[in-house]
Amino acid sequence: MQITRRSTTFREEHLLQSSIGMRPWWRRQQPPKFLWHPKVVWLSNETFSPFHATRVDYFPENSVIIPLSVAEPPHGGTTLTLLMDTLLPVHKLVDLFGFGGNRTVFLHILNCRNNTLHDEECNSDFRAKLEQGLRWMGYHTWEPPKHNNAELICAPVAASGMGQLTASGLSQRGHKIQDYTHLFHHNAGLGNTFWKFRNHILSNLKPFETLNPAAMKVVLAVNSTDHPNIAQALYNRFHHSHNYSAPDDAKPTIEIMDNIVADDLETLIQMAANAQFWIANSQDDDWTWPSLFLPRNASLILLYNETLLIQKRNGNQASPIRKDFGLWNHLSHVKSHWLSLQHNTSTIVKIISRLIHTDASKRAKTNGERTIQKKSGMSFFGFDVYPDSARSLSSDVHCIGENWQWDSQNYRSCRHELLCFNASSQGFVAPEGDEAAHNLLRPHDLLSTDTFGKSVMRGENVRLGNGQPWLPTRTLSNDDNVYMLPNDVVLIPIKANLVNMNNPGHLLWDIWLPIFNLIQLYGNEYGKILLGLDHEGSQCPEMGEDSSGLCLGNLGLKYLPLVGATVFSTHTASASVSSNNAAIPENCVVCASTGLAGIGMLTDHGFKTHGQQLDDYKVVWNDGRGPLFWDFRGFVLNNVGISPHVPPPFKVTFSIHSSNNPSRRRDFFKQIKMVKSVIPSASVATVELATMTMPEQLKEVLETKVFVSVIGGSTSTAMFLQRNACLILFYNDMDDFASGTQAMPTMMDFDFWNNASYLQVHWLPISTMDSDKDLGLLASMIQEQLGSS
Repeated sequence: MQITRRSTTFREEHLLQSSIGMRPWWRRQQPPKFLWHPKVVWLSNETFSPFHATRVDYFPENSVIIPLSVAEPPHGGTTLTLLMDTLLPVHKLVDLFGFGGNRTVFLHILNCRNNTLHDEECNSDFRAKLEQGLRWMGYHTWEPPKHNNAELICAPVAASGMGQLTASGLSQRGHKIQDYTHLFHHNAGLGNTFWKFRNHILSNLKPFETLNPAAMKVVLAVNSTDHPNIAQALYNRFHHSHNYSAPDDAKPTIEIMDNIVADDLETLIQMAANAQFWIANSQDDDWTWPSLFLPRNASLILLYNETLLIQKRNGNQASPIRKDFGLWNHLSHVKSHWLSLQHNTSTIVKIISRLIHTDASKRAKTNGERTIQKKSGMSFFGFDVYPDSARSLSSDVHCIGENWQWDSQNYRSCRHELLCFNASSQGFVAPEGDEAAHNLLRPHDLLSTDTFGKSVMRGENVRLGNGQPWLPTRTLSNDDNVYMLPNDVVLIPIKANLVNMNNPGHLLWDIWLPIFNLIQLYGNEYGKILLGLDHEGSQCPEMGEDSSGLCLGNLGLKYLPLVGATVFSTHTASASVSSNNAAIPENCVVCASTGLAGIGMLTDHGFKTHGQQLDDYKVVWNDGRGPLFWDFRGFVLNNVGISPHVPPPFKVTFSIHSSNNPSRRRDFFKQIKMVKSVIPSASVATVELATMTMPEQLKEVLETKVFVSVIGGSTSTAMFLQRNACLILFYNDMDDFASGTQAMPTMMDFDFWNNASYLQVHWLPISTMDSDKDLGLLASMIQEQLGSS
């Protein structure tokens, strides 16, 4: 199984096997031809030794080569499988190792080549579709020249391993029970990856005209002969109804797609990029794939058949197949809804019409933003606030990560298009507007915009089952005095957890990283963040006194600048509504046009722990998330005003006394002595991070080529190392074991570090670290890294 999950970049000799294509669940049943490792070493021409070769050819210096096997018919072959099982994984692989930008990507396709075409494996139609897809990505194919006397052809850099980078991972696209449980969350937090993939393809297509954002284009991407009643009813409802109240420029235009398979694929992409609603049969890839290119905040309505059931296993009750459930429900730029075809036509059309009408009216009224009125002379934590009317407020919600199971609050993340804080009651409010509309939609609970019961976790460790689900109240009183924050303020309720606030690793990866992931998912990374911090009063004394009154503790305050947020305590916020020239009215309610909540599955470990359990090593959680970590790194450095790029020369840094655990509290005396002896030219520094300010810590790691530390939360600062820097971690193999057995030493944060793709991470045991053999090994590793700078 390890082979199906590995991604590798080759800059020196490696003989690691990896999966070079196909979904892993399918690859497990395939012959070994789909496992690959380089038979020769690819190196840049400056360092290459040709051995006994008589002739060597080279790729261009700014190129990268990727060996690839594509998912062919019958397992692949559709446009959706081409996108999700071939093009998306290659895009992720390029992004993982930072090969974008000026590098030219060459794909060495090991199957489905012109000289091996046959109908059972790869027909000419699919080959043509593959070549078109590669043009969308701006990639090139490469095959060894037939008449070339070179014995070796070398590339400066190469990458491989895409098994777990597909959209479905180990799941079977909704055909098995586990696809809705532990395999469902393969794409958790990766909504921005799909958004970047969409935009990358659109940037390589010829320019096309975009519609007015207020206009409503609805595409019924089904053959009218398959669903004639739905198609005709929708057409009649919006084209022949005199009761439709939206302005002419927002009145929906309905397009019914007949013979969609025969249409030009690029035309379909452009059609989806200009649509606000896409309605398709979820079972047919040919109807659904263009919806990947819908614009932000567009809606996807997936029709499914309740009579097509998942295979029963171990007595589990059969449930309907919702194909690619784990894909569509994690797209954060699209509002995905599931609608059963077992409803009568009238009910289906009413639900679709209500969704369309609500969206069209909102676009026509505000074009996505509330209009700021005159200033009130009042402020809320430094932000000017503006008066509004409680009667005019209505909040809409868009949730992702939804599995509609009993524990869905652990996995759900939501965007509220209006979220308020009631300073008097010290609670959050998402006011409900059109009650009749909500009552119509509420029985149909597979809608991502349904507001009923959308509770989330605000910071608790979902793996340990701590904390209570959070849900805003839904009503405002007409007596409430409502004030709006500026449109660029994003309001986020979070929970102060004692364990997280007292450990740098927990604080950085269980709160700050998820908050960044959350704002990135919904396209708010450039907004001004306002965090509403809830806490249990009894925890404050344990967390240490601080002058802020936030109950963050000293460590929390130290790390606060990293996220660039304004933070207020929900328990003391009423005192922070201030006024320069007027009396502060009672019943103050402060609202943001955008509110975000739900970070349960956005932590660095998801439903796992940090490596304390044996099960933590059996499931990879962070595969494909290296670019997220890299983006977070840039986000933090920007917030503290530090340039992310530092020129060489770089040094070797030893982080000493970084743990209070006696077995892990090390001074690295012998290691430092050995490195200075073997590499006298090396600049070697020792740091004690706990005694340094955060800017000092960040500047230290940015100037480091090789960072040496023991495992633990204090090492989390090493995530700000530069790309291709080396991190050497010593783990405790003497008295700290996973699950209390001696089967596996606890390698803390194993999942995070091994998926931080911009770093070269190595693990060494503490028990033998002072032996001559291990000292020599460490010195050799560091010498090699410094030599490759």
